[in-house]
Amino acid sequence: MSLIITNIALHFLSKKEETGEVVLRLGPENSDFEQESAKTTNFVDGLHAIYNAKGSKAYGSFSSMPSEGDNARFVDIMESYLGDSQPFYDFSCQAANLLKNEVSKYDLGEMGYLVVCHYEYLGGRYLLVAIIPISEHYSVDGELNISADQHLDTNRLQLAARIDLFDYKENGQGNRYISFIKGRAGRQVSDFFLDFLGK
Repeated sequence: MSLIITNIALHFLSKKEETGEVVLRLGPENSDFEQESAKTTNFVDGLHAIYNAKGSKAYGSFSSMPSEGDNARFVDIMESYLGDSQPFYDFSCQAANLLKNEVSKYDLGEMGYLVVCHYEYLGGRYLLVAIIPISEHYSVDGELNISADQHLDTNRLQLAARIDLFDYKENGQGNRYISFIKGRAGRQVSDFFLDFLGK
């Protein structure tokens, strides 16, 4: 396989039904998910393929404008990780909190598992940030009892952005090293990711 995972973290975003408040549950620092394994590699390889297959993508770059207030921008925390000033897990937690704050501003229905993944594919280096929605599926056991369970619905991937780290480092003045999935008609997904990434 041509995919090599450098770092990966998994967190969970949900909404309280009563209040609509967005809740972030951080994943463990050293989870089995984080370890290089065939399952994890296949999972990221599948995400990479699904993301590439999405036809409605927009492109951009980070803004050079400072953020309002004292809040760190995504590019700042990404740079601190890439420059070895902080571990990947800390970066992923900060990114998750930034994302939570942006999700709270929009009335987005999609909640789910947040994947932050730094990986290489065919010589390219990428940082993927994606919220993978959850779907319910049903099964029947040997006693003919119906049970419901949840699974990651990667085919419904809509909230995702990918940074081409090689292009970002070599062509920082360019405007196409960030790609993200454009929203469907009437959606604010594009605005949401522009704000999150500080474009």
